Amino acid sequence: MRNVLWAVAAATAITAGPAWAASDFPTRPVTLVVPFPAGGAVDIVGRYLSDKLAAEWGQPVIVQNQPGAGTSIGSLQVSMAEADGYTLLLNSSSFLMNAAVSADLPYDLVEDFTHINMVGGVPLVLSAGPSLNATSFEGLVAVSAQRPVTYATAGVGTINQFASELLGGEAGLNLIAVHYPGGAAALTDVIGGHVDFFYSSMIQALPHIEAGSLSAIVISSAERNAALPDTPTVGELGFPDAAMSQWWGLFGPAGLNADLVARLNEDLAGILATAETEAFFAQTGGEPLHMPTDAFTDLVVTSYRQLIDIAAELGITN
Repeated sequence: MRNVLWAVAAATAITAGPAWAASDFPTRPVTLVVPFPAGGAVDIVGRYLSDKLAAEWGQPVIVQNQPGAGTSIGSLQVSMAEADGYTLLLNSSSFLMNAAVSADLPYDLVEDFTHINMVGGVPLVLSAGPSLNATSFEGLVAVSAQRPVTYATAGVGTINQFASELLGGEAGLNLIAVHYPGGAAALTDVIGGHVDFFYSSMIQALPHIEAGSLSAIVISSAERNAALPDTPTVGELGFPDAAMSQWWGLFGPAGLNADLVARLNEDLAGILATAETEAFFAQTGGEPLHMPTDAFTDLVVTSYRQLIDIAAELGITN
């Protein structure tokens, strides 16, 4: 059931689209809305891409953090913006997850957005703070047998909650969710010993693991990752159905001109194909990923429908 949902590796290089008639785009600053606080994984990727797009376009690309309500505040802003390319959204797979658990969102995930392109993907790493008093998955299981284990999320319906509950269900863990407005705040409390673990993107957790303030427990992939070669995977531990990856994608308001979308795809593909971008993602265990707009839209729609079923199965509601 989850093959399509987690198969971000299926993303491929796009072919160049037709030249956009208004080739002078942009003629003024572009706003890139990030629906999470500064310091989280989406923000880190967004600031990297904004710098590269600004250099490509010769115009500022301003990252605007609009956190809250499981990405819906920032997402709503973009859905209501003028469909001219000057307001774009960088969101993660949590965009779909929040929609899957929220019955009253003020936008339609499928109809109110242009799904421009995927930009990258990365496995998750379950990293524990000092309050867990365990540095291995076996230790996590042992603690869970003695008391409820708390885990942090970047909000209800985010990938942190889905991944934690999915693994918890497979492994029989006794878990309690503690929700935060973003990943940076969640990491701070885990490092401070207020919450036991955070199952987050590697791009966010790796610096703290390398600094020794967090312990890497398990990676959410079938195979080991070069960034954490000594950390076991959910596949190795016998839970292949708990494999999950985070991806990031670029979105715009519904109705973006097809030639503009092709131009955005072309420029983004050029950035993602550079050795510098590959190194940026690789240093935190990820990789640049992109696909044609139609394929990305298909992935979004199919994954969203699957997530509705998975949320019901895991009992995740907003």
